[in-house]
Amino acid sequence: MCHKLRHDIELLEDAAKSKLRESAATTNNFLNLQNDIDLLNMSWISSLNYHKNSQVEKEIKIRQSFEKMSSLLFAMEQEFLQHFRNECATQLKSTEQNIQSINSVKSIISKAMGYTSRVQDQCSAASIIRLQNLLNKQYREFEKIIIQLKTWSPPEVKFAADLESLEKGMRSHVRNCMTIVTARENAIAPIGRPSSRKASRSPSPSPFLPTDSDLDQSSASTSSSRPATPYDMDVSLQMLAALATQQQPPVYDMGRMSFSYFLKIGEFGTGPQQFTEPNGVAVFPEGDIVVADTNNHRIQIFTIVDGKVLLKRLFGVMGKGDGQLLYPNRVAVNSQSREIIITERSPTHQVQVYSEFGDFVRKFGNDILEHPRGLTVDEAGNVIVVECKVMRIVVFDRLGNLVAKLDCKDKLDFPNSICARKGRLYVSDNRAHCVKVFDYFGKKLQEIGGPGVTNYPIGVGFTPSGQLLVADNHNNFNISVFDPITGQYCYGYESKVKHAQCFDIALTNDFSVIVSSKDYRLYVYKYCDGTIEQRIAVWMMQNKQSESSGKN
Repeated sequence: MCHKLRHDIELLEDAAKSKLRESAATTNNFLNLQNDIDLLNMSWISSLNYHKNSQVEKEIKIRQSFEKMSSLLFAMEQEFLQHFRNECATQLKSTEQNIQSINSVKSIISKAMGYTSRVQDQCSAASIIRLQNLLNKQYREFEKIIIQLKTWSPPEVKFAADLESLEKGMRSHVRNCMTIVTARENAIAPIGRPSSRKASRSPSPSPFLPTDSDLDQSSASTSSSRPATPYDMDVSLQMLAALATQQQPPVYDMGRMSFSYFLKIGEFGTGPQQFTEPNGVAVFPEGDIVVADTNNHRIQIFTIVDGKVLLKRLFGVMGKGDGQLLYPNRVAVNSQSREIIITERSPTHQVQVYSEFGDFVRKFGNDILEHPRGLTVDEAGNVIVVECKVMRIVVFDRLGNLVAKLDCKDKLDFPNSICARKGRLYVSDNRAHCVKVFDYFGKKLQEIGGPGVTNYPIGVGFTPSGQLLVADNHNNFNISVFDPITGQYCYGYESKVKHAQCFDIALTNDFSVIVSSKDYRLYVYKYCDGTIEQRIAVWMMQNKQSESSGKN
């Protein structure tokens, strides 16, 4: 019994020792695990400190980069502002100089009127020769100032036309006065004796004044038909006085800025991205360009990605059936329904509507339209067409039902483009050199622009900021921007190049203007709405283009 008890005690001692060894091993494992955790903590703290230092360095670098960009932008802004101030100072100085020139012209005209008014009181040949010399001298001075004024091209309404009228009036007046002087000289010469005028004392003729032979012919024709009378001079003096006292148009604060196209699209041909006559052009709100390729009887749609022009869609085949086109000449986009509206010229004279994917929707107007020219869509979705030969504005609703026919024969000369906003129709009149504004009843409300500002306008539209933009290609491609309600001139741009005949324009939401040209291309220009931010952006883009062209 005791032996068994001792054996059991030994077993218990062995079990206790085994448990004790296991506990010691577990304790060692725990201590090792604790050491590993401490090492991981130290590594994590070290890594965290490293990342913190790295983040601080990155923040410092980013801050330095932003400071550098801010200083560069500030320097560019200061440079632009200085350039703008210099441009304004130059324009102001030029304006002052030419106002003085205009006053000099008025003074010269007054003197010439004073000299010629004394013709009737002079009877001696010596007095007549002296008056002739004075007239030639005054006219040469007048001619010199007119030439100076013609070299100055401010955006004045009817300024160029006034100069031309003034110059013609002065020439006519001097010729009439010389005729009267010659007739009076012949009248006072003794019978049977030659005229007392000596060749050595004859004044040197101006290239614009009549020569001796012209005067002889004029005198002969006058004596054969009727004698010269003081009435001729009085009429000329009245006309010249009216011209001299005519109120000059207002002087605008800012002249045209220079810009150039940054992208051209197309070439001659019948393949994709080729044209035989890119007549009408329009844009979707996102910027896709729709072109009426007239003589190819089709529509091409382009998109611009990273400065590259890609053909997005092409549709249309020659014919008179549904889904066929025949000489499409103008296009417009309904931004709400995303439909493409197309007008066709002779022989169909109609409107066709297609989806943005090129699917035929409807056509109408062939029994109403005669010579569709300009095309637009107003806020209500109405399709508005201006006709060039019959001088008429025709309004259809979106489905093609006739809404109104506005007869404008006595109000338009040669309309070629139209846009609409807030119950007003803006029609560019090419031969009247202006934009004429009508309501939807055909009542003429006002004229915007004029000779010297919008010579031979080719297109009209609204900028993203709601201003009225008028484009012309007289001398160079120009754009002029006006307030659409008051008609006040805001600003303008002049291209460095002159294009071939231009057909149409379209305006995008990023302040770009697209012009279609007879040289089988579209040209894309960038302009701005006059704010400092927009001007800096355009200035930077033009500098970038200049640098790239210099590298090439």
